[in-house]
Amino acid sequence: MKNYKNNNANIEDIIINSDLIVDEFSRWIYFHDAEIVSIKFERGLKCEYANIVMDIYIKQYFENRDFNCYIVSFEFSDIYESIVEGFNHQNVIYEMDFEKLEDKICCIIDTSYGASGKIICKQVKVLKLDRLTI
Repeated sequence: MKNYKNNNANIEDIIINSDLIVDEFSRWIYFHDAEIVSIKFERGLKCEYANIVMDIYIKQYFENRDFNCYIVSFEFSDIYESIVEGFNHQNVIYEMDFEKLEDKICCIIDTSYGASGKIICKQVKVLKLDRLTI
């Protein structure tokens, strides 16, 4: 999939609660080698826009070979367009990028293996970032 670079806005202006990730990792990350473990498509019973909740597993390595593991949950609200393909037993992200398009947000998920996609929505929010004890 074509990769968009976030060159027209700060990530804080695009993603609600992006500070959860920036505070933990000291910068915004592009989720290289993280893995999509869950994608849930939802819609209301009335004529409402659909939502997507996506959980991503992150393993952060350190020079001394220690590592931390996390699950980050994103919510994509008021979906205008979604294409997700290739979801299987392993869904490794090469890069996940966000771009502001007037009143919409475009998320491009480039894959190393497995799921890739494009989501265009009204709002993106980090629901949570949990450090796992393994």
